[in-house]
Amino acid sequence: MAQLLDIRTLSVVMGAVFFALGLSMVYYAVSRKTYAGFGAWTLATILVGLGMLLVGLRQVLPGFISIIAANASIYSAWALFYLGFKSFAEKKGKPYRHIAIVLLLSLVLVPIFTYVAPSVNARISLISFAAAFYFFSCARVLVREIQHDRVKLNKLLTATLIMMSTFSALRGVFFLFPANTVNTYMSTGIFHGAALLLTTILAVLFVIGLMQFNSQMLETELYREQERLRGNEERMRVGEEKFRNIFESFQDLYFRSRYEGVF
Repeated sequence: MAQLLDIRTLSVVMGAVFFALGLSMVYYAVSRKTYAGFGAWTLATILVGLGMLLVGLRQVLPGFISIIAANASIYSAWALFYLGFKSFAEKKGKPYRHIAIVLLLSLVLVPIFTYVAPSVNARISLISFAAAFYFFSCARVLVREIQHDRVKLNKLLTATLIMMSTFSALRGVFFLFPANTVNTYMSTGIFHGAALLLTTILAVLFVIGLMQFNSQMLETELYREQERLRGNEERMRVGEEKFRNIFESFQDLYFRSRYEGVF
């Protein structure tokens, strides 16, 4: 089980999965119309893939630099993910706040908990709470600000976001426990590996849901356009019929006047 859930292996696999999802989103965006926010979600997916690959390959790459780059990629992805929902809801986000959070998490917390006051558990806990905040914020935007039909797909996306937020928060609470308790579970890597595996599964489902959500919006817009065209055709038909009736009335009046004038 420990070999199956090896952190390094799972990180590489997770990075490859996210890259594949990102490429599929790029193909999706090229092949059809996409709405505001989809570009941010696509870039966020690719950045997560890059970050996870850096985590998995940190034994090969320079350690500290790869950790900084991996964290910056993943935290930037969270920020883009949230800003994508704000764009989709046609609301203006405040990117500078998210840039500040990314810099704090990647350039401040990592050095502090690596060299100044070494504590991997505290760093993971803070990062988990930041992830929970972002996922919950996305769910809030989806529920409160995106005015769309409340169909099953919307509920599924919201439920997935809430699950991701809850899982991240519980992970943060877990790493607040005393180090000896946490290390008992972390020594085999099973807990951390299971966390990565669950996150990957949820992410795959959610990205597929995002593409379906965009397709649903496209279908809705197409249906409304067809209804508008039908309405225009109906109004034209009614107008033509009225014009024909008026023309026939004038024609009848004209011939009647000529007939009466002759006789």
